[in-house]
Amino acid sequence: MNIVTGGCSFSNTVDCVDYTRFKMEHDSYQLDNYKSWALHLEDIVPDCKVYNTAKPAAGNGYISRAVIYKVNELLEQYKKPDYVFIQLTSCDRKELLVNIDDATSQTDDKRTQGYGAGHVCNAEPA
Repeated sequence: MNIVTGGCSFSNTVDCVDYTRFKMEHDSYQLDNYKSWALHLEDIVPDCKVYNTAKPAAGNGYISRAVIYKVNELLEQYKKPDYVFIQLTSCDRKELLVNIDDATSQTDDKRTQGYGAGHVCNAEPA
């Protein structure tokens, strides 16, 4: 059985761990003990493969496109998905497409407001 899942950081295993609470280094999470809801499906659904497309800071546009892309990719490989589960994010989260070459420029520093390069924030255009 093939299952496709999508969402934001709450659906992405690495980012669902409270590293401070468990006094862990960010890179030392244990996948067997800390899983998002998406990967728990593999534990409770017999003989299934979960294709999790979730990414931190993803908006609903990205979430839906990533899931559609994965479903299409599986169909092209003759692996029809049996189920698709999507956890949409907040409806007021905005997406911002950033050229990776410009992601560390001083202009982006003001817009990310301390979130760091690679993260999308809800800042309004300058």
